[in-house]
Amino acid sequence: MNDIILTINGKQVKGKEGDTVLEVCEANAISVPTLCHLKGLTDMGACRMCLVEIEKERRPVPACTYPARDGLVVQTSTERLEKHRRLVLELIFTERNHLCAYCLASGDCELQNLGYKYQVDSWRYPYSWPSLPLDSSDKCIMIDHNRCILCGRCVRVCSEKVGVHTLDFGNRGWKDRICVDLSQPLG
Repeated sequence: MNDIILTINGKQVKGKEGDTVLEVCEANAISVPTLCHLKGLTDMGACRMCLVEIEKERRPVPACTYPARDGLVVQTSTERLEKHRRLVLELIFTERNHLCAYCLASGDCELQNLGYKYQVDSWRYPYSWPSLPLDSSDKCIMIDHNRCILCGRCVRVCSEKVGVHTLDFGNRGWKDRICVDLSQPLG
């Protein structure tokens, strides 16, 4: 593969032909926040945390799915992007039960770390906190819909790595959640 040269945050960096903007950023130690990205899985740009501004693009684009090209000029951290990321986090924190103090993953959580990074200590939206079911019918895996952020990692691992495509998204809009084989219990 051929090398390409991009300008990211005013600095020229190298990438490989076929890389995404996120892959070039990662290869050059440029931090771009993500929630749905997981190395080794197909990216889908669902979380919108990795949005970047690219010269001559009308609006921000997800770095995880945008193909890197020679000569691209990219900004990963502008006031507009920082406001957007904070808004996305506010919406995630208010959508479901994400009380870090009561969570087993507290201290080792990507969502919590991003909340600290973007100083999300209050939000302008009311909590929705629906009472969603907890599916612990399997002896090895549990799905807590109250804490799920719908990043899609589990769906993609199930499909791309395990090869069974048992998990998928079900419903639409605010009722959306991870479902198992047409809404059957996990077990």
